[in-house]
Order: sequence, then structure tokens, then C-alpha cells
Amino acid sequence: MLSPRTVTPPYTPFLSSQALSTQTNLAVTVCGTPFYFSPELIQSEPYREPSDVWALGVLLFELLTLTRPFNGNNIAVLALNITKGAYAGMARVALGSLAETHAATALRCNIEARLRLLRAALYN
Repeated sequence: MLSPRTVTPPYTPFLSSQALSTQTNLAVTVCGTPFYFSPELIQSEPYREPSDVWALGVLLFELLTLTRPFNGNNIAVLALNITKGAYAGMARVALGSLAETHAATALRCNIEARLRLLRAALYN
């Protein structure tokens, strides 16, 4: 039975559980499915919330199109496609929806231009 004093470690979707540094608010551990890696993870940079938004964008893209946004014949090609932000788009989806907009915005390579979760929640 859990007590009110039980401490739950932070959870990073699609990646490993990793406590953020109290000084930099960045994490550096990398493990998980490469299809969900953000450009900053591939470039061995510290990551924070925008990497989670990227992973959610990949998942949303997959739900809308039933395909992965980034593929490659090997891990190097996959990494190159992710860091270039090269994906086919969602032409097959005729929703014209908020979900499409969120997926496209979440998959921006520039962290500052990437969708922020609070903005997404308020945009409805």
C-alpha cells in the first residue's frame, strides 16, 4: 500500500526514467525506441520537456497516418532523417484538424519553435 510519503520518480515518456538536475533542469540518459528520439537526443545534447513533446508528436503522427514520420534502412539513416526533420507530411489525412497542426508543430527541429504542452492545452 502506498503512503502519502511515497516518492514517485519522474517519468519521461518513451525514454528512461531520469531525474532532472536541480541546477540545469536537463537530463542526459538516453535509452528507448530510436523512432521517438528527438534531434537533440541524437546529437547527444541534454534534453528536457521539448524532447517529450517530440516523442508525443511522433506518436500523434503515427495515430493519424498509421505510418512512422521518420524511417531509415539503418540507425544512421534514421538519425539523419530525424535531425533534418525530413518526413513526408500528412497528406493522406483529410482531417484538417487541430491534431494535425499539433503533430506538425511538435515535430519541429528547433526547440523554441516546437509545440509547448501548455499552449496545446489552451489552444482547444
